[in-house]
Parts: sequence; C-alpha cells; structure tokens
Amino acid sequence: LAGAKPPRWRWASAAAVVVIAAGVARVLWGPPPAPSESPPRLAVMPFAVLGTPPYPATQLPEYFVSRFRPVERVIEVVSFGRVVAQIGTQPPAAAEARDLAGRLGARFFVQGSVSFGGPTVTLTATLYEGSRARRTGTATGRVGADESDVMDRVWAQLYPEFTPSPDVTLPNGGPEALAAYLNAEAAFRRGDYRTARDEYTRVIRADTGFAIGRLRLALVAAQVDPTEQGFGASLRGAVLHQRGLSSADSLLLDGFAALLSRGDGLTALARFKSATESAPAYPQAWYVLGEFYYHFAGLFDQSVGEARVAFNRVLDLDPRFSPAIGHLIALAHQAGDRAETERLIRQYLRIDSTSVVAEAVGIADTLILGSPADQLALLKHVCGHSFLALQYLAFQAAAFGTKAQREGPARAVLKCLPQRGAGDQERVRALRMGLAADLAAGWVDSARHRLAGVGGEWAERERDLWVLTAHDAGLPALGDWERAAARLSARPRAVQDTDVTAHWALARAGVERRRHAAALARLAAGGAPLPTSLAADLQAHAALARGDSSAALQLWDGATRRYAVLSAPLELVASLWPLRLELVRVAVARGDSTAVARGCASFDALMGYADQVAQPQVEELCRATPAR
Repeated sequence: LAGAKPPRWRWASAAAVVVIAAGVARVLWGPPPAPSESPPRLAVMPFAVLGTPPYPATQLPEYFVSRFRPVERVIEVVSFGRVVAQIGTQPPAAAEARDLAGRLGARFFVQGSVSFGGPTVTLTATLYEGSRARRTGTATGRVGADESDVMDRVWAQLYPEFTPSPDVTLPNGGPEALAAYLNAEAAFRRGDYRTARDEYTRVIRADTGFAIGRLRLALVAAQVDPTEQGFGASLRGAVLHQRGLSSADSLLLDGFAALLSRGDGLTALARFKSATESAPAYPQAWYVLGEFYYHFAGLFDQSVGEARVAFNRVLDLDPRFSPAIGHLIALAHQAGDRAETERLIRQYLRIDSTSVVAEAVGIADTLILGSPADQLALLKHVCGHSFLALQYLAFQAAAFGTKAQREGPARAVLKCLPQRGAGDQERVRALRMGLAADLAAGWVDSARHRLAGVGGEWAERERDLWVLTAHDAGLPALGDWERAAARLSARPRAVQDTDVTAHWALARAGVERRRHAAALARLAAGGAPLPTSLAADLQAHAALARGDSSAALQLWDGATRRYAVLSAPLELVASLWPLRLELVRVAVARGDSTAVARGCASFDALMGYADQVAQPQVEELCRATPAR
C-alpha cells in the first residue's frame, strides 16, 4: 500500500476519520506514554505570618502543599521538608526564593503570607516563574474552621496560570474541578483519550453547568465513538448548558451545533474561523478548524489543504498536541512528501506509543517507510491487528493504493475484518467495506457471493438494503430486489416509520411509494440532514419523471450541500452518493458543464467508504466530459 502516488480518487477528507483522527476506541485504554522530559515542579516557600496565630503557623505551608492537585505543567510539588532543610522556616527574600527553587529543580515557586485578625484568617499567595510574578490569590475565612477552604480558594486563583491559553473557559467548583479540567486538556493533547474522558467527567460532576467541559467530552467521544449516540449526545448536553463561555469557546460550540444538528457546514466554518480570529493563541480553536477542513472539506466544497495550515498553527502553539500531528501525517503522505511523513511519524511516536492511533501510525510507518520484507511480514500477520487499525488500512488502500495493491494486499486486510469484528455493528461495517471494494473493482460476482455467504439477524437488513440500493442506483444487480424489498418493508423499524434509509430505498423502488415517501417526509420535518436530503431526492426523481430535468438538478444540488456528517463516512447512503451519481448522469445528458464539474468533483474526495460503488460509472461519465 505504500509508495503509491495518490490516484484521481483522493479520499483525504473523511477517509482517516475512522482511526487516525477519530478511530480510537475500546482497545485504546492503555496507559499514557511517559513524557521524555523531567516533569515541571513547584516549590512552596515558608509563609510570612502577621498577627498572633492560635496554632503553630509554620505548619501552614505544608498543609497548603497538601491541598495542591497536580496538573500537567506542574506534575509535582517539592516536599516542604526539602525546602525547610535548605533555608529553615523563615520566609526568604524573593532572590533567595528564586535561587532555592532553581536548586530544587522547581520551575515555579510560591511565596505567601498569612494574616490573623481576631476570628479571621487571610491567606495571600503569589506564584512566580523565575523572577516574574505570574499570579496572586487571596482568600479569607474563620480561624480554626475555614483553613482548608481558604487554601483551596487561593489555589483556584493560581491554577489559571497553568492553562495553555488565556482564552480557555474555566469551570467553577474549586481546585478539584480546575485540576481535572487542566489534566483532561493535557490528556487530550497527547492522545490519551481514556484519561481525558475520565477527567472531563470529573469536571462535569463538580460543575454540572460547565458547557465547554461537555463540548470537550463530545470531542473525546468523536475520537472514541464518532456516532450520533456518542458525539451527538455529548454535544446536546453542551448546548443545553451553554453559558459562561469565553468568546472563542462560544463560537466553537455554535459551530458544532450548526454542523451536527443541521448539517450546515458553511455556517460552522464561519464560526470556527471567527474563533481563531478572536483567540489566535488558542490551540483548541485552530485544532477544531483543522478538523473541519480535514474531515468535511469535500462535503462543503472547501479545500482539504487548509487543514495543514490550521494544524501547523496548533503545533506552533503546542508542539506536543498529538492529534494534530496524526492528521498532518496523512496530509504529508497524500502530498507524496516522504521526508515530512517520516519526520511526523517519529514526532508522533515520541509522544504516544500505546494507543490504537499509535498502532495505526506504526503500521503506516512500516507500509510507507519499511523495507519490502517488513511490509510482507506485516501483511502476513495483519489479522493480529485490531479491527480499527485494519479499518484504517482498508481506507488507506482505497485512498492511496494502486489498482494492483487494492486488489492484492488490501484483500488480505478486508478478509481479516470479519474475523476481528467484535459485535454486530463491526460485522456490518466489515461486510459493507468488502462489498464496496468488490463493486469498485468491478467484481460483481464476488459481491454477490459475499452477500450470499453472510447469515444471522445482524446481516438481514444490510443484505436487503444493498440489493435494493443497487437496483435503485442503477448498479449491477446483487440479488432479487423484489424479495429484498418485501423483507425490508416488513421489518419493525420500517413499519414503525423510523428507518430513514429503508423508507428512501423502498420509495425509490416504487414499493408503496406514497407510504414510504410520507414517512420520510415526517422524519425530515425536524430538519435533520439525511432525511431532508433523501426526501429531496424523491422530489428530484418525480421532477425527472415529469420531464423537468432542470428542477431535478436544482433539487439534487441543494440536497448535496447538507450532510449528516457523523454518519457519512461509514453508513450506506449517508454520503449521498446515489444523489451525486444521478446528478452527474443527468447533467451529462443535459450538457450542463457547471453541474457536471461539481458532481464529478464531489467524487474526488471520499464522502463515505460506500462511494466506491459508484466509481466505475462516475469514472466513465467524467472521463468523457470536457469540464473535467
């Protein structure tokens, strides 16, 4: 699979959504990699004491240390005993404190004072980095009752210094929530999604109204469960609690809502761009913008090349932001830049060597940079890899492989997928990917044999949908479509009017068209992208039947500008390939060069893996068109 120049079918936008950027699932949950550099430290100096304390005040700095919750930029606090052993219990001057921190290997140090006045105690602490005072916190409480709370409130005022950007929205809930949030952010940046998920969950427990924590949890879900159930549920929770956000975070949340709830990619893009303009030093804003271009550029007539600019900006701000590096690896390989691909792979594996993403990067390392013997050995034992890593390989074969590679080594990968599938969802996905590859290669008999060879309840709907969709889309017959339609129409979800794809396929086939079209219209009433687009397709075919091909093209053009982006990469028709194929056919017949150009270009980037089934026909149609 390595070494091939990207063919005309350059599927960079959604292809790697499954693993390199978003496919980090159940087997990810290994320990995070240890950082290569020494952890940054903080030292707390003896406090100055004002007034008359009712207890030995020299114990307060040590107690203050015990209230610290470690965060990424300060992994540990130097033992107060080590500080006292060096300078005693009297508060040092600023220069002396700075020198001591240096000897102790502490990047940060705190100097504080505690004041007793009658029944109240006030703690003031200043955080220094070298000779610079970075931040001061102060709090007051009752003597003998509130010392813990006072110290927690002071730490809460110092913690924002450890955020990666001043544009971050921080939670309420004290230092526990703050530390959990900062650690979650750090875990996400280094690709440790298990820790990120756990820490974001802790934040939300401490501050249930913290919307950006819910949005970040949604982003983690996008990495480990990029589905409506995973990402969508978390995003809805964020929208419900949208308050108290920074300007940049508010724009990011608005953009995700537009993209995922309404399929409105252009509005989402405008919001994401505005977030980077309002907070140019905020890595998360640039990362989200890069994610949009990387995964969805092809869906919304944008350039995937813009993703490289955004991800490089992320690394300018945070060189260890591993998800950005993972995306850049795929972009460098797509561009044929072997040296840059190698450099990025090495950079990634220095940060993360244990996750499924790291597994996929390691496989890419062998396939792109390894010797022929290493590549052969990898393919010989390829079934030992995880389902998601194999899924990634299948995408890469479709995206970058030569015809010989797709029909040779890639077949070994596709053969392994059903063996590694752990549940019905993965078995369906393996079947779908195998069928798409068969039809892309023109191996119709192989596709029929594959369909006939699957059994069990999990395969019934998928088999019938493929047979019926092939009939509807004018592809080679995969079976008896009338029997498939009868079985599909009797399935519970179709009877209960909840199966969007089945209603569309049945209506397109003319099976109880009025009933299924009405059911699809009801499902589209809420504005959800997929039923809305499929309902428009039925209207386009009705217009075509009346002889109004101009109206049909307008309907298809509008329908293919909104997508159910979470479903598009892997669902059967969510990428709307049947609509785009019809658009090309009719536009070619009419001689509409503008529509032909747009329709053909829509197949240059992978909207979904199932797009392959249209490849033979689209290549023939577009090859003969001057607009191409």
